[in-house]
Amino acid sequence: MTSSFSRHQKFLEYEDHVTAYYRDGYTVYPHVNGDNIGPAGGSISTTPKDISKWLTLMANEGVLNGDTLISPSTFEYLVSPKGMGFTDVCRVKYYSCGFGGSQENGIQILRHSGSLGGSSARFVISPQLDFGIFIFTNVNADYKALLSDYAEAIFIENEFERDRKAEL
Repeated sequence: MTSSFSRHQKFLEYEDHVTAYYRDGYTVYPHVNGDNIGPAGGSISTTPKDISKWLTLMANEGVLNGDTLISPSTFEYLVSPKGMGFTDVCRVKYYSCGFGGSQENGIQILRHSGSLGGSSARFVISPQLDFGIFIFTNVNADYKALLSDYAEAIFIENEFERDRKAEL
């Protein structure tokens, strides 16, 4: 990952950094320095090319291009439940190391989302299904949830139905 940074100044120095907008889609949102909340993800900036490497690594249980970068035991620790809550007999929800997770009909799904200033992101990963999607937006809007919900419905549940009301 050559275009990912954990410091705000490095983000600003990157030639092709994102411009964020208010919900109107026209008014530029000033860049927010997230260095002080870095561990919460606020100071992480990356590119689609770089995040696709991380997403592939996670969807393949720590293996990237045939190289094991995260040992199986460490990967299991990262994604295993650290706190649980049950919603019904087919679905278990939990929190792990920076991930919200669930077991749904025996399929593990990892999720996390966040936003800072006018930027927003959300990912969904299922290592068992070799599936991962990362949604970036440069407007802090609900579209990231809608798009990732659609991706889950299509690729994980095989039951897609548009929510036209949510799309407005």
